Amino acid sequence: IEGKMAGVICFEDTERTRRWDISERRFALFIAQLIAQAIETDRKRNLRKDLEQALGEKKVILAELNHRVKNNFSLMGEIVKAQEEHARDEYHRNLFIETRSRLHSLSMIHQQLYRSESTGSVNFRDFLLDLAAQFRNTFSGNNLEISTLLQNVSLPVTKAALAGLLVDEMLSVICKKIIPGKERRMIIIQLNTIGNLVNIRVRSDQPGIRTDENEIMKALLLKMDAECTTGTDEGSYYAVSFPLNQIY
Repeated sequence: IEGKMAGVICFEDTERTRRWDISERRFALFIAQLIAQAIETDRKRNLRKDLEQALGEKKVILAELNHRVKNNFSLMGEIVKAQEEHARDEYHRNLFIETRSRLHSLSMIHQQLYRSESTGSVNFRDFLLDLAAQFRNTFSGNNLEISTLLQNVSLPVTKAALAGLLVDEMLSVICKKIIPGKERRMIIIQLNTIGNLVNIRVRSDQPGIRTDENEIMKALLLKMDAECTTGTDEGSYYAVSFPLNQIY
């Protein structure tokens, strides 16, 4: 079995000496192969049972790990929120709010990873849909709509975490600088790939918004080896491109 001797089947004539003809030899070979196949099938069945048991235990461990990580993110968010209530002014209060937003983005990346069949990548399209919904709820009173044009793109966890924080930062800058008014404003988030490049674009239809890179964006862009362009095109936008297959 699998190139190794597993046993011997012996056929004997106990009454007389005889020469086994070719058909009898073939029959013996067939019986040997049949028994070997039965033994191998039984071994594979037992191995499959062991693997299924191990997989079940792994799922339980992952579920427990997910629960603990989720609780840790929630706890950190509550700690930051408690500190936010003691902020001395609006500037420091906004710092705490931005920190909570970043924690929430990392938490959503973790949730996408937990839902994914792969343990090493996440569906970044689904993450951006969740992120858009979060900002849509946060700025619902500003007469602001957030739309998405997203290609289905899977990213390794590290890239997804960095890109997620970057998009969170870009949305925060744009949403906070949009002036609430009677006229409805639109933000569009776009995601696609061209060859080995992932392209993300966050655009507002309100012109005149300064879309400079802050220190956090610069650090994230450097870490991702990403290029970022900003400007106005009947509005204001960030456009980021980074390599899909590069390991960070």
